[in-house]
Amino acid sequence: MSTGQATATSNQTFEQERGEGYLWSPKREANGARSQFYENMRIARAGDMVVSFADTRIKAVGRVANAAVNSRKPIAFGARGANWADNGWLLPVSWTSLHREPRPLHHLPEIAPLLPPKYSPINSKTGFGNQKAYLAEISEALFLKVLELTEGPLTEITPACDADTVVRLTEDAEVQQLYQELELSDTERANVVAARWGQGIFRAAILALDGACVITGVSDPRLLRASHTKPMAALQNCS
Repeated sequence: MSTGQATATSNQTFEQERGEGYLWSPKREANGARSQFYENMRIARAGDMVVSFADTRIKAVGRVANAAVNSRKPIAFGARGANWADNGWLLPVSWTSLHREPRPLHHLPEIAPLLPPKYSPINSKTGFGNQKAYLAEISEALFLKVLELTEGPLTEITPACDADTVVRLTEDAEVQQLYQELELSDTERANVVAARWGQGIFRAAILALDGACVITGVSDPRLLRASHTKPMAALQNCS
């Protein structure tokens, strides 16, 4: 997807994503199979336009702010997407509401001919979202038709999530997972959570300062993790 192309989403987590300024999806289907709808998250680039389709309506439009990053599933999703893997793609998107929220099923004669023949977000016969559809590539012509039917976006905008928000979402999910580790005792769980909480923010600050590991020189953030080099007890005893 190059800048200027339009994409469309069909999702069950609209409120959470709209409020925080992103899209999130797993990387694979529950059975491990590849999904083009999830691959599109990785392919999307800054400047791509996004249409959000939820609750049978066209609900919002947005613009991709940056390429997708690895991220754990936001805990704000709750039971939604319960069968999704915990690791996935987070795509920063700035969102804006629309003057009208039309139902595609009421405009099928206009929309159906413009839908992609493969990996379509909407069923061309029913106007409802296709099963498993999440992020699908659509034509510029269809995107312009959407703008016409919605009478365009409002002026209020939810900014795309920034690096700090990504860190917080990932850290919150990691801490939540630790709480669910049944093999840990209450004391062990509390200690591990206390050690982990805030580590993501510390990591982001170090990367912003140095851009690489100060010992090895490795700069790929996927290979870097912020950790204590000495036990906390030893640090606390330092004068």
